[in-house]
Amino acid sequence: MSSEWSKARKKPVEIEFREVEPREEFFDSRTRQIVRGETIRTREGTLKARCGLDLILRGVERELYPIDRQIFDETCPNCTGDNIEFVEETKIPGSHGCPTLRQRWRCLDCERTFTLAQKVAWVAELEES
Repeated sequence: MSSEWSKARKKPVEIEFREVEPREEFFDSRTRQIVRGETIRTREGTLKARCGLDLILRGVERELYPIDRQIFDETCPNCTGDNIEFVEETKIPGSHGCPTLRQRWRCLDCERTFTLAQKVAWVAELEES
């Protein structure tokens, strides 16, 4: 049995997440304070999620679990438009028999693919927010 570490890349899977609602107060052993949050049922049992410090994720099988907001930000990056690569360029029939070039791009953070026109609009939208 090998104890060496290997590397793998997880498939990009879209998940849903939401803010924790302030439904109850409880003692948080991590901060040693009374905090507001909510109790959720997970596959591992009942867990507490803290307002402002955690998010609640719904996985691919609709299961719920809390995640620390900082860990979420590090592992589930919101696309910034900075990590984009060119994928391909294809010719498509254009008006008057002149071919039009269609470029495809891909975000390396979320694996989303889009055309050049979509890329321009998407980056402009990100810059506005």
